[in-house]
Amino acid sequence: MFTYLVVKASFKNKKTMKTLLSVCTVVCLFLFSCKEPTKPKANIFVTDENGVALRDARVVLNCVPSQDAINTQECKDGIQQEGSTDASGKVTFTTELPAVLRADVTYTIVQGVTFDSLKGDAFVEFKEDEITSQTIIVYP
Repeated sequence: MFTYLVVKASFKNKKTMKTLLSVCTVVCLFLFSCKEPTKPKANIFVTDENGVALRDARVVLNCVPSQDAINTQECKDGIQQEGSTDASGKVTFTTELPAVLRADVTYTIVQGVTFDSLKGDAFVEFKEDEITSQTIIVYP
């Protein structure tokens, strides 16, 4: 009841009401406009040369240092991620910082007692606040 009376009394003064409304607007804008950037993410799709999605393809991401004077990228030890594709041929990776990483893909075909491998690679760019999609085609 006390809060109601204080609020009701303060609204009688138009200047106080405008000030209160302005403060509330600024606070709301501040609270809802400050969001954390999302980590860079990439969906990698693996297909064979006929466009068929490959399940259980092994995808390894590695950092490759840049030799270009304009675009420099340094690699730290331990920046390597591995994953396997799901039934739709997709694997998802997330990095801490934006980067360009090399994806090496190996798909092993087992036919009786013989093994055959399909391989492919590509560079994948991880951008802040974005989900990158990259399709890698593997060949014999």
